[in-house]
Formats: sequence, C-alpha cells, structure tokens
Amino acid sequence: MPNFAIGAVLDTARERHGLKSDYRLALFLGVTDGSIRNFRHGRSLPDERICGLLAEAAGLDPLILAAQVQAQRSKSTEARSLWEAVAERLSMGAHGLAAAIFSVLIATSFVATDARAQSAGDGARPGFLNDAVYTSYLLQDTSE
Repeated sequence: MPNFAIGAVLDTARERHGLKSDYRLALFLGVTDGSIRNFRHGRSLPDERICGLLAEAAGLDPLILAAQVQAQRSKSTEARSLWEAVAERLSMGAHGLAAAIFSVLIATSFVATDARAQSAGDGARPGFLNDAVYTSYLLQDTSE
C-alpha cells in the first residue's frame, strides 16, 4: 500500500470543489480551520466522522480512508500492519469484500485486546494469549 498522506486528501478535496484555502475547506466540511491545520501538519488525525466527510469531498472510499487513518494512528507495528491490510483488501473492491469484513473483525478485536493489555500495566500479556474472541458469521449462498 502506498504511503498515506492526509495532506494529499485535503488537497484533493480542495481541488474537486474549487476551494482556494484550507479555511474554505474547513467551512465546506463544517469543521474548524484549526482542525484542518492540525491534520495537514501531522499534529492530529481526523476521527471517523471527519474521515467520512473528507472521503466524500475528495471522492474516496470512506472505509479505505478510515482504515488508512487508523493504521497511521496505531501505536504498535502489529496493529498498524493489520489496518494497512484492511485498507488494502477494501481497495480490492467487491471481490475482496468478505475478506475485508473478516480483516476488520480481526483488526478490531486485536486493537481492543492490545488496548486492554496496555491498560493492565506491568502484568500485560502480549497479543491474543489467554483471550477468547467469539465471532458469528452470517453466510448467504449466492450460487444458483
């Protein structure tokens, strides 16, 4: 997956809508211009709601953008790799949809497990050891 840059997404959104400044982009998106400055200069990353607004404004898939942002936000290499894989699979389109949904489920449970382990302090255990993850799947037969 190519390196993700939120600045490029901001630029694309501005160009698509003929906005001449980040201030105008902020007004267009309904966010503060300080938020846009913070995104552009790497001081913060957009949350999921703003990812959706930015993706729509830039003509991008909001799920892919949200996964890329989450990968950038991840603190561990393992979590980052999982979110990058989710973004990659989502970008494959409809054929990769089942794999992408599975990846999101796995990544979400991994991040939740990682957060629990970090909050446990010194007694934290790595990865999935001693943790149970239960997932239900609804499968539909599309062959006829």
